[in-house]
Amino acid sequence: MDQLLRPYEYHYLNSPFLCQGEELLEYVLRDLCLRNALQHEDRWVYLTAREPRSLIRTFIQRGPDFDKGPFSLPKQFFLDFFEKKDAFSSSQMVGLIGERLDENPDIFKSDYVYKDLHKKGYCMLFLVNTSEG
Repeated sequence: MDQLLRPYEYHYLNSPFLCQGEELLEYVLRDLCLRNALQHEDRWVYLTAREPRSLIRTFIQRGPDFDKGPFSLPKQFFLDFFEKKDAFSSSQMVGLIGERLDENPDIFKSDYVYKDLHKKGYCMLFLVNTSEG
């Protein structure tokens, strides 16, 4: 195992049953930004045409290393959103993630992070998904 663990991998392996899907989503997004696959930018925008003042909003957009893969399954989850559009506001990202995960962030934990770690040989848990979690 000569490969360094990413922050989300360490967080999951440190506490596989107690870590939350929201935390893992945040760690993966931060890791993508640190590796320049994605970037965040604050922009002044007008919410409506009738609103006289602009507000600052955070946007997530493609970074210079967006096409430099291959990426792990959890990272590809985020990058897939940017195949057809170059940038999203943070509120748009929250909506897209919620829609893709059926409003249950723990699906990200089991279907993306766990499967990726299992494939790498780091984690061999026996998980049974139930309606109660």
